[in-house]
Amino acid sequence: MIEIIERHMVGGERHEHIAEVKYIDADGTRKKMTRQQAVEWLDASSAHVAVVYSQDRRLYAYVETVHRLNAPDYIRTQPDSTGADNLLALLEY
Repeated sequence: MIEIIERHMVGGERHEHIAEVKYIDADGTRKKMTRQQAVEWLDASSAHVAVVYSQDRRLYAYVETVHRLNAPDYIRTQPDSTGADNLLALLEY
């Protein structure tokens, strides 16, 4: 499992514009990967799980991949009861 902690946006403010993310891996090491690397990593195995931690709710929101025809793949958090967009609420770098 990895925890996504920050996002880098390019060309807009929606999920499709997340160009890169910073995350903490299972060993506690901070790393970063591109949107496409994140999509490929998540799709490679059901054992690969990415989450966003919501400090106010103290819950994890799971990250999923989205695939569209004729458009880049991207990541987003699965909908939860908060009504907030957990991934887009992260700090931007």
